[in-house]
Amino acid sequence: MDPDRNVKRLRKLFGVSRTILKRAARRPSVSDQEREEQQRKRFQFLREMRQQRISSLGANHRYVLEICADMCGLDTEEVVTGVVDENKYVDNLNGLFNERGPMAIMLSNAEMMGYPTESGRYQEKLKYTEIQRTICLRADSVDMIGKWMVVYRHHNDRSIENRTVSDEVAMFMINAEERNACLNVVKTFIDYVLKPSVEAVTEFGLAEKEQLQKFFHILNMYNTFLKSSEATVSSRVLFDVSHDLFKGFLLVRWQIEASSKIVTRVRLVERYFEQWLRQIQGILVEGKQIQRDTPDVGPLQMLVNWRRMLARYTSITEFVTSRAFNNHKDCLTLSRSSKLLNRWAEIDNQVTLALNEAKDNVRYISSLQKFWDPLYRSSPDDIISSLPGLMVAIRNVSKTAHYFNTPVNVTGLMVKISNQLTITSKSFITESEHRSHWHIPSSELIEKIEKCKDVMENYKNIYMHTVEEMKSSNERPWIVSSVYIFTCLEKFLQRLQKVKWIANTEITYSILDRIMISGMERFNALIKGARITISSKIYDPLNYRIETFNTDFEKFVNEVEEAEVGMQQFVKLLSTECPSAESVLLVLKRFEALNLECLCLDRRYLEVAEMLEKEMFLLKDVYNEERGNPFIPRNLPPVAGRIVWIRSIFKKIDVPMQALKLRQCVLSHKKAQRTVRYYNYMNGIICHYEMAYHKAWFDYVEEVRCLLNAPVMTINKDEALYTVNLDRAILQLISETEWMWKLHLEVPNMAATLTYCKDRLLGPATTLKLSLERFDRLRSSLTPVFINIMRFRLQEVSILLKSSLSSVTWISENLEEYVKKVCQKILDVETFFKMILDIEELRILQEMYSISEFLYIYIPDEPVSSYEFLEESNKLRSEIERVLEKKSVCMERAVIDIINMFIDLLDFDQTDSKGRRVFQLPPEKLNDSNWRTEGFLPIDKWDFIQFHKIYRTIYLAPEDVLKTLQFRNYENIRYELHHLRNDCMDLFSYYNSKIILALVAGSKRSLDFVRQNILR
Repeated sequence: MDPDRNVKRLRKLFGVSRTILKRAARRPSVSDQEREEQQRKRFQFLREMRQQRISSLGANHRYVLEICADMCGLDTEEVVTGVVDENKYVDNLNGLFNERGPMAIMLSNAEMMGYPTESGRYQEKLKYTEIQRTICLRADSVDMIGKWMVVYRHHNDRSIENRTVSDEVAMFMINAEERNACLNVVKTFIDYVLKPSVEAVTEFGLAEKEQLQKFFHILNMYNTFLKSSEATVSSRVLFDVSHDLFKGFLLVRWQIEASSKIVTRVRLVERYFEQWLRQIQGILVEGKQIQRDTPDVGPLQMLVNWRRMLARYTSITEFVTSRAFNNHKDCLTLSRSSKLLNRWAEIDNQVTLALNEAKDNVRYISSLQKFWDPLYRSSPDDIISSLPGLMVAIRNVSKTAHYFNTPVNVTGLMVKISNQLTITSKSFITESEHRSHWHIPSSELIEKIEKCKDVMENYKNIYMHTVEEMKSSNERPWIVSSVYIFTCLEKFLQRLQKVKWIANTEITYSILDRIMISGMERFNALIKGARITISSKIYDPLNYRIETFNTDFEKFVNEVEEAEVGMQQFVKLLSTECPSAESVLLVLKRFEALNLECLCLDRRYLEVAEMLEKEMFLLKDVYNEERGNPFIPRNLPPVAGRIVWIRSIFKKIDVPMQALKLRQCVLSHKKAQRTVRYYNYMNGIICHYEMAYHKAWFDYVEEVRCLLNAPVMTINKDEALYTVNLDRAILQLISETEWMWKLHLEVPNMAATLTYCKDRLLGPATTLKLSLERFDRLRSSLTPVFINIMRFRLQEVSILLKSSLSSVTWISENLEEYVKKVCQKILDVETFFKMILDIEELRILQEMYSISEFLYIYIPDEPVSSYEFLEESNKLRSEIERVLEKKSVCMERAVIDIINMFIDLLDFDQTDSKGRRVFQLPPEKLNDSNWRTEGFLPIDKWDFIQFHKIYRTIYLAPEDVLKTLQFRNYENIRYELHHLRNDCMDLFSYYNSKIILALVAGSKRSLDFVRQNILR
């Protein structure tokens, strides 16, 4: 047996019990299981709520969160995950888009302790761990520290839709590095977000320029106020308090009494109390010192300074009324430290006075702010209108305030107003430093400088007027130095005057860029170089404290003067090279247009006067030599030509003299007096010459009147040539009259009437001349064939022209109507004869030519038998007979048509000029006794055929006889029926013989062809 058997059994038994205990310990109780189940369900519920919050985020929410994530450099899902941690975050975000919701919300991504228990992602082990996550709060519940994204809307009177979210919601980021830095945050927001955003806007709708300027001024003033407020807050006095001493030994009354009996502790209290007194004394001394502000600050800086002083004095007052200070003072009182207490009594009075002065000055200077506000934002015109009100306000404040009317305060305010006027003037000129004044057009710059000068002068005048009124009203005067007040203004005005001189110089010599005078380029380049040099300086020329500008300005003036002297010498050189006074005037006139005083043109004009005197001596000799037979320009009438000649001489002396008359200082010179006297002498001679010839022409006009009663035409009886009878004296009179008008001389009524009516005179004359030329061309074109039969047509024209040789004159009332009739008659005859020639050419001569070109021989293309040749020849003969018959009939009809055209124009009586019958008796009156005699008479005017005369030979007139017949006067010929019959029969016989000759020519051509080609 194992002696340890029972021990082993006990061990096994104990091991089982321990195992049971362990397992029992691991098994949860019913209450623990229920608690875990509830916790699990709660977490599950929170996760579901988180998912619901995520699902509730719409497009608007995503749009805002995406932009915020982008601005913070985060992932969008990271921002979304943080926003849905709590319901209030999502509610705040939802409220931004709802009607009447918050105007702004703020989001921040920063390190925070763990996740919220209600977030749906809470972990117990991360409860005290810093985790980077995003929160979303209302703008009115934020502790401003760290980086924040501000999301705001412009109005909340309606809900924001998806399509308008980008227009109605805006975002920006602010960074508050320290607590209690709200002023800094707002100032930073305005400087870096709001102001650049507003300045980037270019379209303001219906807003006017003045409204925009006022808006930006208010924005700048608010930003300035924030900066000054921040400086004021930071300038509060901080006193060093030993909390060990105060809270350990001076907190309650019994401690103070106990400490006052301990020497070492009293010494410690005295040390702190003396330190505070020295600190307060230093602040008081600093406040009494005269502050010398920089020249770039305005009256607003005075208000800022007093606000800062008020803040410092207020902080002192708050400290000296605090429990710590009073307990220290009580300790010293109990310890009988009278030395420090006496000193404190003096300082206490000074603090009270300083505080009252600061309050009073802040109060009254603040009331002046609305009066000096136009100095910061208005245009010069508005500033001028606001200056009287500002002076009245300062005057009233000086009478009312207890502490303001001191030399320091009044002088400081006036100096700062002067400074602000200079600052505003600079801003007005440079458009708030958006443009360099060198880049502003010179005319615009000068205009702005003049406005600024008006502001300065008005300010000084109003100040002086206010001072005089105060003296007259027995008011307490301002004890100030006007020299000290206006020194900066005077210096600024001097600087403006120099800048204006530069601008005026640029305007004056800008004309050199637009001229093309060779040699002036170097002077223009010299002036431009000086302008570029002074404008390339990096300093501000409007800053009168920079003395470097004065040196550069002197250099600029010297270079301009050098260029002016060079231009003066250049003009003198050009004028000496001109040969005559008139050419010198042309040169000087060109330089006079430049309007440059530096050229000293009066000296050059005096030289012109001396040169003109010499030229007048030479012109006098020319007048004496040529006055009898002067040179008259082409196409000028004699009298007008002489007047033009004498006036050309006068013009050579008058043009220079008229130019000299414009410069009285030149004519009044002793050297020019001889020129004036000789000019008057030459003027008298020339006027006498012109008046003499004009009077002679005036008398000659009456002689020309008789020429208007002459017939409009004349005729050469030998050749029957008609010419227009318009005397050259009439044309000369019209030309003389027109030139007299051009020369502004008097004209007789008769000459004026004739010239005014010249179109009614010259028009018919020209028309009649052209018609006669056409009539002569018509007569020259008459052929021998038609010369006889055209006699009656020529007679018609001659009869119509007969009256123009006697009764129709140039002053006849029916002149124009008569000329129209003549032109129309000549045109009718010309057209008629042209039609005759066209018919002859197209219907007769061409056909005759074609007949003469006929070939009556059959010519085979290849060898044929004699029988075939005979048959083809017979066919050709038949065809030729048919064609010849057709052409002959056509030509005969054409000849008859021509004859009928002549016959249609004539009508005859039953008897001729001798009383003999010209037509046959009617058929019923014919008998055996008279039929033979009546057979020789025509039936009517168209019965022109006389068969016995058809084949007679017609002889045409030769050239010399034809010329005589063409230009013969047919006015008195008798053209009766028998003449017409003979002419028609001659015409018919002529063309009949021409047809026979054409047939003969064709036959001859055929025989010649046989002889040359067959019988050879």
